[in-house]
Amino acid sequence: MSDHEYKQTKPVHEKADQWHRHGAEEGHAQKEHAAKANPALLGVVLGVVVAATLGLVVLVVLYFGRATTDLRRERIETTALSAEANSYRAQAKANLDRPIDEDSWVDREAGTVRVPIEMAMDRVVERYAQRRRAGGGGS
Repeated sequence: MSDHEYKQTKPVHEKADQWHRHGAEEGHAQKEHAAKANPALLGVVLGVVVAATLGLVVLVVLYFGRATTDLRRERIETTALSAEANSYRAQAKANLDRPIDEDSWVDREAGTVRVPIEMAMDRVVERYAQRRRAGGGGS
């Protein structure tokens, strides 16, 4: 060993005091509480706890799965355009990208015509001028 020897502390054996002693006036001693565990009951309790936990996990997974599906569906509906809207947008963009040099029919049945803005402004001014000359006042 080393220079220092470790000695064990001697156990102290005290005499039991009055609190530890039971008198005859107390009657028979009580049985020890939970001296014997009931394995069947413990197994049932464990089974109930495990089943409840698994059931809760399944419910949470189903709930959040449904919630995320609804959110994805809502996001797709609000951000992704339908095929009809996409074709309408492409047609409108093609019409806007094409230069307008002269007036042309867009839809004869509906009476829709494409007119360059400068030409349209000139026609409006000309109509007002004709009304003024004709004595219409122009207002």
